[in-house]
Amino acid sequence: MSSFLPQEHPALNRMILDRVFEFYDAPVLFSARTAYNQPYLAVAVDEDEGATHFLYVPVSEDRLIAVRTGVVPLRGAFGAPEGGRAYLVITVPEHGEPEVRELATEEILQEWLPDEGEGLNERLETIQSFTVESLTAAAARESRHLVGLEIDQPGAFNRTELPLRIGGPVLTEFQELADSLASESEFALVQLQAASFVFLLTPLVGDSLFSAPSPALEQIESLIEAAGTDAFGDFLSGLTPRRKTHVRDFFAALSDADTGVRLVAASPEGAVREASVSLDKVRTGLTILRASRQLEDETVHLVGYLIALNHRRRTFSVREQEATGGRKRPRTFTGKFDPSVDIEGVASGQTVLYRFELLRESAAPEFDETDVRYTNRLLEMRLLSEQGQTQ
Repeated sequence: MSSFLPQEHPALNRMILDRVFEFYDAPVLFSARTAYNQPYLAVAVDEDEGATHFLYVPVSEDRLIAVRTGVVPLRGAFGAPEGGRAYLVITVPEHGEPEVRELATEEILQEWLPDEGEGLNERLETIQSFTVESLTAAAARESRHLVGLEIDQPGAFNRTELPLRIGGPVLTEFQELADSLASESEFALVQLQAASFVFLLTPLVGDSLFSAPSPALEQIESLIEAAGTDAFGDFLSGLTPRRKTHVRDFFAALSDADTGVRLVAASPEGAVREASVSLDKVRTGLTILRASRQLEDETVHLVGYLIALNHRRRTFSVREQEATGGRKRPRTFTGKFDPSVDIEGVASGQTVLYRFELLRESAAPEFDETDVRYTNRLLEMRLLSEQGQTQ
């Protein structure tokens, strides 16, 4: 047993090495666990006449994951230990069992602590993992239909977490699509799980959580399987313009989130159905939908200024350089950038002139007599001049 892992201390009993984060001839930053599975973080803090000093701090499982994924910096983890106590473990290899001294928080020396801003950067699944087998078992245990809707997680996230601006539109458009395909196709969000990122859903019956097969689900499965194939056109030909609009909006939400989708449906009886479509096929299907003459969409070309943009939300506001078409005032459009448009380093303001191509997409009215509303998507922008200089 390594001499820096106490075996006989009342608190740090029968310690075993859990994970090494930094190694230099021996572990210098690591986690360890007691016989009762209590995790500790430990760091080598001093070396004196052959004796190495380690600072051990107890951590909860949640805090350990937060440290490993970079949410809590190392200086904070060791300088403000949970429970207000820490342990100095002094080890001399030839002396066997190390000496252990209990410390209060105020006894932790500042020179022992890692540098400000230093931290770990692991990517971990921080919620329950998703498998088809676990979904099937849960559906049988709960005697209800369950649906796993899996999308890709952004690469920048170390934890199994998802920005609401990505997850919200995907779930909203999934529900809107289900509503358009069949009445009383309400879904409830049951749980979040990890694979890439999985929304666990169940069909609702009225306001009840006791689910029945969703009448829209098989159509959504067929849609996902047909997307990007020769069968997609045939599938769309059987849909009304309103339903096509909701298919387009669902695919647009996936495209904006840079993800395909996998749908896994499990029944209480153990039957499982799966359907999936890649991001490339989502975007191919979106191109086909946008070319449909049944959708009241319009392409607008204009010369003007990028008045404002939000990089995080990928939203814009553009204004014509001058009024066109006999209008008294220049038009202003707001909306979202298409994923194909690179907005890094793009300049805004009325000193920079661009040529824009916008797609005005019709929104499906809830009632037939409702006026058609439009949302704007910027498909292309080309710099024409900046401060009077022609490009």
